[in-house]
Amino acid sequence: MATAMSQIKTTANAHIRRDLALTRKWICECGPCREMRSLVGMDKVLDVHPLVREIGQVEEQLRDLPEGPEMHTLSDHYLSLHDQLAEVMAK
Repeated sequence: MATAMSQIKTTANAHIRRDLALTRKWICECGPCREMRSLVGMDKVLDVHPLVREIGQVEEQLRDLPEGPEMHTLSDHYLSLHDQLAEVMAK
């Protein structure tokens, strides 16, 4: 399995370099490139999921809090989580 993954990675990296040199965009649709894209997508999902879950938890906490310093602190944290999510999605 490690050898197959190594071959996929090697092929996809060569295709990425070729496509970027020619078109400045990774456009190859061969099997190894599709596999690499799906793995990159999975990495992103694994990074995004905990942030989305925490955002939902903070939203629920904000609903129950009265106006005050604790609410403002939690609101700042909520906005920070959205910034982190945007950074992960931009990768």
